[in-house]
Amino acid sequence: MEYPATIPASLNRSSRATPKIEYRQNNKESQDSCLDLVEDSSSTTNFGYTNIVDSSTNLRNIEREYTNINKNICKIPLSVEVCIHENIEISNNREMNGISRDIIARKIEKYLLLQANVKLGRVEICTIGDSFLRKICKDIVLSLMSPVKLIEERNTCENTCDESIIPIYQVHPIIFIYQLNNDSYEYTLEESNREVNSSDTPTWQHWELPNESFHGLWEALHYDTGIKQQLLDYASASLILSDHSINCNVINWNHLILLYGSPGTGKTSISRAIAQKIGIRYSSRYDSIHLIEISAHSLFSKWFSESGKLVVRLFTKIREVLENSNSFVTLVIDEVESLTSARKQCISRNEPSDSLRVVNALLTQIDSLKRYPNTLIMTTTNIPDAIDDAFLDRADLKIFIPLPSLYTRYLILVECIQEFIKKNIILNKRDIPTEFLSFRDVIQLKQDNIMYHNFNIQYSMCVLNIAKKIDKFSGRNIRKLPFIVLTHSYHYGIPISIDKFMEKLEYFISNKRDSLQV
Repeated sequence: MEYPATIPASLNRSSRATPKIEYRQNNKESQDSCLDLVEDSSSTTNFGYTNIVDSSTNLRNIEREYTNINKNICKIPLSVEVCIHENIEISNNREMNGISRDIIARKIEKYLLLQANVKLGRVEICTIGDSFLRKICKDIVLSLMSPVKLIEERNTCENTCDESIIPIYQVHPIIFIYQLNNDSYEYTLEESNREVNSSDTPTWQHWELPNESFHGLWEALHYDTGIKQQLLDYASASLILSDHSINCNVINWNHLILLYGSPGTGKTSISRAIAQKIGIRYSSRYDSIHLIEISAHSLFSKWFSESGKLVVRLFTKIREVLENSNSFVTLVIDEVESLTSARKQCISRNEPSDSLRVVNALLTQIDSLKRYPNTLIMTTTNIPDAIDDAFLDRADLKIFIPLPSLYTRYLILVECIQEFIKKNIILNKRDIPTEFLSFRDVIQLKQDNIMYHNFNIQYSMCVLNIAKKIDKFSGRNIRKLPFIVLTHSYHYGIPISIDKFMEKLEYFISNKRDSLQV
C-alpha cells in the first residue's frame, strides 16, 4: 500500500515547544518587516503570518529560540514544482534577458514562508498574494520528496488520509522551475522493400519534455502500492550511479522496468508520467529531455526478415539522441509481449523465424543501451507469461499494477465529479458548496451508522456505496463511468443538477454494471 504522507511522531507539533507569538494577518507594515527578517537571517523561520513582538522582548532571543527549534527538527524535503507560462521568458542568471530563475525561486520561498502551513497538492494561483507570481505562474504543485507516515495514527482506516497539511517550519522546500513544450513528432521507419505512405501507423512518437500533453498526469494517477515513489527513487538512484560513473559490467544495471497487470490499470500512463516528472525535476541538469514511445505492432513487417531490421534501425536512431550526454531519453515500449514472445513457444508452434529474429534483435539492442547513463526504458504488458525469460531477467524492476482498491475508487470518482462541478457540467442549486468528505471521514461516519441530513455527507456516502460495487472496474473504466452516465442524462439538460446526476449514477451501477465493465 502507498501510505499517504503524514508527519512522524517526532515532528508532532504537540511534542515541540514553540514561542508564544501573536499572529496578525492583515498588517502590511508588519508583513514587510517579516520579509526583511527572512532576507536578513537565514536561520530565522517564519511561522506564518506576522510576528508581532512586544517592545520589551529581545528580538535576538526570539531569533535564537527559532534557531534552536530548527536545529531539533529534521525537516522534510518538499518538492515545489513551479510551471511558468510559455510566453514568459526566463533565464538561468540575472545578466541574461528575461526573468531570472533565482528571482522566481526567491519569490516562491517568500510566499511559502508567509504560510502557517503548506497543503500538499495543487496551489490555487488566484489565492497567491504576490501579483508577480500570479502573473507568471501557470501551476504550482506541492508534494513530499519521500513518503512520511505517522505510526500513531494507524487504525482500520490507515493509509487513507486524502490530504496532508504540514507546518511550514517542518519542511525544506526544493523548487523546480520549468516551462511546458508543445512539440511532438511521429515517425515511420521505411522498409527496404517499399515506400512509406501517409496511412502507415507511426512506428514511434517523440515528445520534448516537460510537455503540455502530460501536464497534470502524475497528480491524476492514484495507486494503492508505492509505485510512484518507487519509480522516483529508481530514477534518483540511476542518476547517482551515473554521477559516479559506475561500471555496468560490475553492477548489473539495465535501465529497464517492466510494468504488468490487467488492462486499464494505468501502466502506459504512469510510464509517461514518470518521464514527465523527470523532465520537470531534472530540466536544469539536461539541455533536453525526451520521451520516445514505440508502437510494438508497427515493427512487424509483412516482408520476410524485415521486422528484426526495423528494430535495429529504430534503436540506431535512439542511440543518435543518447550520444549527446546532455540529453535524457525515456523509452516506452507498450505491449512489449508483441516483441518478446517466448522463443520456446515460437519454436514449438513452428512460427516463422522472423519472430525469433525480433526477440533476438530487441534483446541485443537493449543490451547496447546499457552503456548510456542518460536513458530509462519503461515497458508494459498485460500478459507477462508470454514474455521471453531472457527479457524478464534483464528487467531491473518488475512491478505489478493491481486493480484500484476501495480507497482509490472513491478518490477517482470524487475527482471526476469535482471536475464536472468545476467546469459547470454539474450544478449545485443549493447555497452550500459541494464538498466531498475525505475517505477516512466517510468511512468513520459509515461505521458510526448515524443518519446525517447534510447534503455533502449524503453525496459522499453515495459515492462510497458506488465505489464498493465497482470492485472489478479498472481505473480506466471508473474514469469513463461519469461520462457514460452524462450521455444518458443529456435530455435533462446541461448543466445537470448534482442530485439528478447522483441518482443516475446509482441507477447505472445497480442495473447496468456488467455492460459498463469492459
